[in-house]
Amino acid sequence: MKKIDLHLHTKPSIHSDALFDFSLDKLEEYVSKLSIDCIAITNHNLFDLSQYQDISNRLKIKVFPGIEINLEKGHLLLISENDELEDFNSKCNRVESLITSKSEYILIQQLKEIFGDLSKYLLIPHYDKSPIISQDVIDQLKQFISAGEVTSAKKFKFYLKEVESLVPVLFSDLRFKQDMTNFSPRQTFIDADDTSLRAVKTSLLSKDKVFLHPNEGHHFFQIFENGQQLSTGLNVILGDRSSGKSFTLKTIDKIYENVKHIKQFELLETDEEKDKKNLMNF
Repeated sequence: MKKIDLHLHTKPSIHSDALFDFSLDKLEEYVSKLSIDCIAITNHNLFDLSQYQDISNRLKIKVFPGIEINLEKGHLLLISENDELEDFNSKCNRVESLITSKSEYILIQQLKEIFGDLSKYLLIPHYDKSPIISQDVIDQLKQFISAGEVTSAKKFKFYLKEVESLVPVLFSDLRFKQDMTNFSPRQTFIDADDTSLRAVKTSLLSKDKVFLHPNEGHHFFQIFENGQQLSTGLNVILGDRSSGKSFTLKTIDKIYENVKHIKQFELLETDEEKDKKNLMNF
């Protein structure tokens, strides 16, 4: 079983990211703390060969070169094996020259013209994650697409049950800055013996080979970097006063974007002034 995160940002794109100073120390800490076996560097519409080599030389795991491309109004992760780097860099430079603003994108035909044989790469579209790649684009690239990226464990579980859907994957989409205090636990486990691109692609072709936890399959997933697990079903937090229940909920709310946090007694609280206005307008 291998733990992978194939959606990471190490360099801001001038039209797709807020500026940040990349910290290799934080990336190394992330990989170590969460025991990750394989990552991909996927910056928006660009690839920095020199930075990639620095990262690959520092980390003691497989690091794939990649790029996140604005394709037909959606986003596509395109990941290469870690060889022929000069050629990959040249192709990514062509993408960068064509996409000079947030609203611009390349077409499927341009993608094929730039990268040639797409079967050489691992293609993962934003599937149930904004900005979504349309089903029409997926249909046109279906023979080359291995999996689809989703945003939550709930959606991961949902698409595992959908017979006609792509194999779901969950990645962190992190930007590594020096002042980071929390790491996202959104990664995917694959049933593979090694971390070659071929092995990863093979695993991602089957829903029986992707998991959110190495032991419990699809029923549990990691919620915090310390290994804390949650079920994809109902979870109940029990504890005495001041034992950390509220802190845990606040931390979940801070780390995850797709969470609705209803605070204690919030449903019982009333706005007296608002109630008076509503009564006067009745």
